[in-house]
Amino acid sequence: MPKKIIIRNIALDTSFIEAQNFLAGRILYDLADLGRKRVASIYLTDIVYREALARFGKRVTEEDNKIKSVKKTIHSSVRVLKNFEDYKCYFTLPELNLPALIEDFKLKFDKWIEKANIKIISTNTITIGGVFDDYFKSNPPFGAGEKKHEFPDAFSFVALENYFKIRDEKCLFVSHDKDFDEMKSKHIIPTREITEKIDIILRAEEEKKSETLKLIDKGYIEHRKKLEKQAHKMITSFLEDSVYNQEEIQGMEIDVLDKIDLSDVEFTDYKIIFIGQNSARIECQGNFAYELTIAVEDNSEAIYDKEDGIYYGTEHRSIVIKDNKDEKFSVVLDFELGEDYIESEVNDINDGNGFEVFKRHDDYYH
Repeated sequence: MPKKIIIRNIALDTSFIEAQNFLAGRILYDLADLGRKRVASIYLTDIVYREALARFGKRVTEEDNKIKSVKKTIHSSVRVLKNFEDYKCYFTLPELNLPALIEDFKLKFDKWIEKANIKIISTNTITIGGVFDDYFKSNPPFGAGEKKHEFPDAFSFVALENYFKIRDEKCLFVSHDKDFDEMKSKHIIPTREITEKIDIILRAEEEKKSETLKLIDKGYIEHRKKLEKQAHKMITSFLEDSVYNQEEIQGMEIDVLDKIDLSDVEFTDYKIIFIGQNSARIECQGNFAYELTIAVEDNSEAIYDKEDGIYYGTEHRSIVIKDNKDEKFSVVLDFELGEDYIESEVNDINDGNGFEVFKRHDDYYH
């Protein structure tokens, strides 16, 4: 049986870095750990490097505007809280120093690159002729619409293609941009999911130390039921927070979450995404279903009394939201090699991003 080829070159696209919420994403540090240990080689093009910094600046500026909007809402809508010393902090939220935040991120981003031994591939030598030819023919990554925005992607891809073609090596290209799906290359392999690839690399590295893999597998099998119960509790809390943070549904104010019916959580598979000296992190795939019964106040036909600030004729309704989910749960394992000891705990859902509760049901409420 031929030996399985493991691709250890991994290039990152801006869309992936942004989807990880930049350096707040744990997977970026898992990749950095592979690079630091030199069990994989991580790459960015100079275009991706500059784009990541520019996108961070744009995002933090947009969020600063949202914070200013929230401040205005607080000052105009909840002024009565100024009567209480404990709540005055709501009216003294600090201002964001955007230049300082952007510069601080750049320093952290550069440090992350250095620690991960990331190589920056230059695009300066790319000739524009071939890229323009793809542009006018609408070849990937160019498509319909405002194609000019795809020029950085095209130059990045060509730079990677040239770099690994010379070395006759293959490279995984991690991107959430669908425009790369149709790109043809013998050397660059676009992928949206990287956890499975990390799992393959880590397992290959740990084959010499099979005790670690056996311990991780043992921890998953023996602790699975406990972890599923932890996940159930975490989902319940997340659903409660999601409902009350929503405040309203289709213009109707949420009064109370009457009921949560949540099925058992079933873990169907796991991938190893980090191995340390006495710890590991795995990503478990979990299935579950839920049904939420939410009491709302419908004031669409009610009369508003401006003097008293209340509605008359409010209709009280119940809204039911149900869904089936297949989500990823991060699990931390702590162990001692050579000893029959392992602890496990569910850390978060989808790298701390949770899951969408309401979006799919905009036209489904009943």
